[in-house]
Amino acid sequence: MTIEEIVCGESRNTELKEMLPKDSEKYTKTIIAFANSQGGQLIIGVEDETRKITGVDKDSVFQIMDSIANAVSDSCTSQIVPDISFQTIEGRTVVAVSVAPGVNRPYYLKSKGKEKGTYVRVAGTSRLADAEKIKELEYEGERISWDEQICIGCPVTENSIKKLCRDINRYRREVQESAESRKKQPQVTKAQLLNWNVLKKSEDGCRASNAYALLTGKYFYYSKTQCAVFAGTDRGEFIDRRSMPGRCMSRLRKHMLLCFAISAGVQKWKGLCAGKSMSFRRQLFVR
Repeated sequence: MTIEEIVCGESRNTELKEMLPKDSEKYTKTIIAFANSQGGQLIIGVEDETRKITGVDKDSVFQIMDSIANAVSDSCTSQIVPDISFQTIEGRTVVAVSVAPGVNRPYYLKSKGKEKGTYVRVAGTSRLADAEKIKELEYEGERISWDEQICIGCPVTENSIKKLCRDINRYRREVQESAESRKKQPQVTKAQLLNWNVLKKSEDGCRASNAYALLTGKYFYYSKTQCAVFAGTDRGEFIDRRSMPGRCMSRLRKHMLLCFAISAGVQKWKGLCAGKSMSFRRQLFVR
């Protein structure tokens, strides 16, 4: 924590408190929200509104650190292990609680349960998660992305598989910058779709995932592609966004610079766009 970060005030990744609240829930819900989101820091010893560094009593530093550690251990589930330290800034001591993005989501207050004790970070505040967000956190905790789930009722035929492979290969050729690179580009096949979990193996053949349904336009007739451009690779600085109705593959061909990713499956879709700048693609997410 630096003086520059404190001057910027509260944000999605920073919470300031002048002193440690007696009611531990007032700060454990912030720690839970950080773990359910992109991580962050809780700083004790800084006024929220004025951002003035007041510091904490030097003789109480270790007691404060122990109180935070005990409250988090006793109140939160799944287990959160924050990095708790103290720093001296402008001659005053502040306590910094750093929380990494959690992998065993959702995290929530034991006393309130999952439905009423799950918090997420929204801008500079910690908000109670609704049922839809909790479900999303559960998928993240189970390492399951929405696009890999089986799409019940979506038909799969050999002809539709071949057409999707042709569409992807045609798009990849269009974005290649030279004839030589186009020749070197391996062809997408049914085996590759299975490897990407676009298709799911079953006893009677193949079943469609949600990704397959979106790509072929055979099921989600009212779907739309939403593209957001960010500076860097962590979605921290929003630049611009576009919303495009219609079948995903047709939009991919029309908008050549579109890097296509669904839910958490960002990596597997990079293969679709191998001919364009990686630095640009990493800034583009599609939902």
